[in-house]
Amino acid sequence: MLRHYDAVGLLRPAHVDPHTGYRFYEADQLARLNRVIGLKELGLTLDQVRHPRW
Repeated sequence: MLRHYDAVGLLRPAHVDPHTGYRFYEADQLARLNRVIGLKELGLTLDQVRHPRW
């Protein structure tokens, strides 16, 4: 899912290794990831999460 969240602009990795393509995330990004997951569990679409109207 992290690759998908990156592709749709929800959660970009902090760094991507140019040789291996390995994606690195920082600890403070965990809060955003948890928020995205929580909103999805509440029934929001990824588009609604990306562009909130509240």
